[in-house]
Amino acid sequence: MAQPVPTYKTVFVFLDTDKYCSPFDMLVAIDAFPDSMIFKYENVTGEDAPKIVYDVLFPRGPEGAKHTKVFINGSNFEMVEQVVAATQKAMKAAPWGNSIIVDPRGGYSTAAAAVAKTFGAAMEKGFGSLEGKKVTVLAGTGPVGQTAARIYAAEKADVTITSRTMAKGQLVADKINAEVGATRVKVVEVTKPEQTLVATKDAEIILSAGAGGIQLLSDVQIGASCKIVADINAIKTTRRRRLSTKR
Repeated sequence: MAQPVPTYKTVFVFLDTDKYCSPFDMLVAIDAFPDSMIFKYENVTGEDAPKIVYDVLFPRGPEGAKHTKVFINGSNFEMVEQVVAATQKAMKAAPWGNSIIVDPRGGYSTAAAAVAKTFGAAMEKGFGSLEGKKVTVLAGTGPVGQTAARIYAAEKADVTITSRTMAKGQLVADKINAEVGATRVKVVEVTKPEQTLVATKDAEIILSAGAGGIQLLSDVQIGASCKIVADINAIKTTRRRRLSTKR
């Protein structure tokens, strides 16, 4: 008698480096796969990841692995990268692997969508490709901001990112410039509203990538050369960011 073929439920294993796992991503996963199950782990480090990944790899075998997805998340890019590297290394323990999804606090997907929208608008209005365009990314060291800056730089745009701390912004700029093999990203420190004018003065495209509910840009800070303004903020602005001079 033929043995019954096992059926596998889709399972998402969330590894989050933050205190709380994002309900946003879990809801998206459930809506995409209504019959799926979710296991979540929080405050995950690079040391923790292999222990969890080994337990994900082996119980279901190669067929079950097709239905098991590891979703890595968190607001700290460096910690997320450590968990990703540890997860990929642990996956080599089996001759098969599980799918790995990485989207730190929506940074990758939101940034990609924002850049695509500005590119689409540029082409639609006849401004041409992103190459050589002067782009300013406000809040350019956050998950969305630095990812958008990386994509713009890869498309050969001249990018200015803003940061409340010059040293932090320079680290991001140096990393992106090293990745693209050219000096395409520079930093403007913004600790008060008038400094935003310096960052946006010659910009043709401005992307505001700040936290929800906070205004980073006003009409007077948009220069005459600007053709496209985009904002990832899905929450109604209630206040301007209090910019501190503290380092």
